[in-house]
Amino acid sequence: MNRGLLRAKWMLMAAAIAATGLNASAAEPTTAQMQQQIDDLKRQLSELQVANQERPSARDVDLTVARVMADAEKRSQLLAVEGFTAGYSKGKFLLQSEDGSFSLHPSFQLQLRHVANYADQSDVEHGFEIRRMKFGIGGNLFSRNVEYTVVWATNRNNGNLVLEDAVVGYTFDNSGWTVFGGQFKDPVAHEELTSSKRQLAVDRSLLNEILGGGATDRTQGVGVKYERDALSATAVFHDGANQDNTGFLGGPDFGVSGRVEYTVMGDKKNYEDFTALGTKKDLLVLGMAGDWTQSGGTDTLYHTLDVQYENASGFGAYAAYLAAASSDGTDDRYDWGAMGQIGYLIPDSKWEVFGRYAYIDSEAEADVLHEITGGVNYYLSKHSAKFTIDLTYLPTGAGGGDSGIGYVDSGDDDQIVLRSQFQLVI
Repeated sequence: MNRGLLRAKWMLMAAAIAATGLNASAAEPTTAQMQQQIDDLKRQLSELQVANQERPSARDVDLTVARVMADAEKRSQLLAVEGFTAGYSKGKFLLQSEDGSFSLHPSFQLQLRHVANYADQSDVEHGFEIRRMKFGIGGNLFSRNVEYTVVWATNRNNGNLVLEDAVVGYTFDNSGWTVFGGQFKDPVAHEELTSSKRQLAVDRSLLNEILGGGATDRTQGVGVKYERDALSATAVFHDGANQDNTGFLGGPDFGVSGRVEYTVMGDKKNYEDFTALGTKKDLLVLGMAGDWTQSGGTDTLYHTLDVQYENASGFGAYAAYLAAASSDGTDDRYDWGAMGQIGYLIPDSKWEVFGRYAYIDSEAEADVLHEITGGVNYYLSKHSAKFTIDLTYLPTGAGGGDSGIGYVDSGDDDQIVLRSQFQLVI
């Protein structure tokens, strides 16, 4: 019982006893005065009773505080949507359901580039461009097993929007098997499959543009992938090499391609780029791939062998052989090339130096081509924010040229190309 209320009751009882004895003594207060005191005590007792009823108990206070804290926690979420959480984790923004059945993460890439091209040191071309500006979404739907990726990019020459990737896949539980379909990169050249945001130099090699991803690029089809332990294998049935954003009419008859990778040692995650940045233990991965595309009476077989090595001391190396064999029944042709590149992270710094050499022997070009490149990276925040500067020398020119990587058609004349780039990735 409330202590104030108990005290008032005792005072009321004492007053009543005192009032009985007051009638015998004329010197004591009158009965009316005592009655007034008793009435005052009753009023105080009534006020204490009302206050006691309105005052919450300790348990009520605790429950109220808990409810307020729970509501504040809920409202502090980025999105106060029942059953969903949102935030930033492992370098990406993520919105997902509590059970992980639904998730969505946006992506963004910007490459601001300046190119200065000295063709035969007499014709100088230079200027800025938005080499790449991409955005997309990815995640899973209805289940952790169903994954999707959609990416759009702007054309560097006119800013028009174009679809790059649109893929959905299903991974079977505890099996290592995934089936997928849509529009995606033809799984042949590792340099092409490695994202443009994770390259060592400002851009991919001239060899890749002539006999690798520049020839196979993206296609539309269905495929299956097996990945478990050290082995990764992919097989695809598609519309033919370089058939992105096309309808079913026209184009090549069909294409099939496949790639196999084996991780001899290390963490396969470090295979996603060409730098030893973040590599904690030595990495060695071997790869081989091929694509057979039939178009009319012509069959073309693109094929490659490659090897990548990185160590925990900051050194990384990559080498590849690429070739394309084609035949139309009367004329056979074989184009090939090889390249090697190395990178080294300067200890206790954010600087990385790199070098690359590529050799191309292609009948489509006027002469054997050589590409010699050297440069530096400065990592502000890994690949999310970095500066890259490189210098390339092409002693016999760049064949027909490729403006996407900063090269022009200069015939057999040599070229010197200086490229500077800032990259921002989310």
